[in-house]
Amino acid sequence: MKKEYDVIITSSDAGEIRRYRIKGWVVKLTLYFLILLFASIIAGIIFYGRVYLTALKVKRLEAENRRLKAQNMHIVELEKKVEKLELLRKKLYAMLGYEKAPEIRPFSDTGASSNVSDEHIKSQYEDRKENTYGFSPGMADLLLYVLREDSITPKGMPVEGIITRGYGPIHRGVDIGAKVGTVVRATAYGVVDSVYHDMRFGEVVIIKHGNEYKTFYGHLQNIRVYPGKKVRRGEVIGEVGLTGYTTGPHLHYEVRNRNGYLNPIYFLND
Repeated sequence: MKKEYDVIITSSDAGEIRRYRIKGWVVKLTLYFLILLFASIIAGIIFYGRVYLTALKVKRLEAENRRLKAQNMHIVELEKKVEKLELLRKKLYAMLGYEKAPEIRPFSDTGASSNVSDEHIKSQYEDRKENTYGFSPGMADLLLYVLREDSITPKGMPVEGIITRGYGPIHRGVDIGAKVGTVVRATAYGVVDSVYHDMRFGEVVIIKHGNEYKTFYGHLQNIRVYPGKKVRRGEVIGEVGLTGYTTGPHLHYEVRNRNGYLNPIYFLND
């Protein structure tokens, strides 16, 4: 015998009673339809949610791609400028009587033979100016100024490691990951401006390079310099440590000038 269901509707006002008889298969069909509708809604939410998240990821990747292209263009332009400056540097050394311009050695080399102090350049010039080239005093001063600017411009990596975080509006430097105890070296000739402890960056060294640049080294340990000490490019100033707020051993490195902070990435590829 087929099942049937009675639906009774009453009205409290008029006292009417209405009775409807519904077939069992109609009830089952309605129930199946509601289950199918609910499942379709859930599936649709999941599907379109994934599509929406994928679209967001695509937009982010496109934005990141545009940013990387812009950075790449800046790096290409910088490489061209560096090539021109290197050619000028070699020409200037040749004019001063050097057979070959001193190479700028990697900081993994011992010592700082790549640095040429003012006194050294001047002594070399004094030996040659009368007998060989006869530079005027004005020209000699200009050449000495250009070579001095080269020696006090930050160049190269201050520590052997991998860049783990770049420069940005909040993070005004780069983080270079390295093992605890890895030596940290000055990136240009200069004078130690200050050595202090900071809550965020731990043990800090700041070096002043002429009147144009300053370099900042954070999260150090075993600092080997003191305020007022003259340092050469490549000279060891301390070691990578775990001082300050840090999730792992690294060096926080900044380059500053009179106008504020500069992106150190443009000074690392020497």
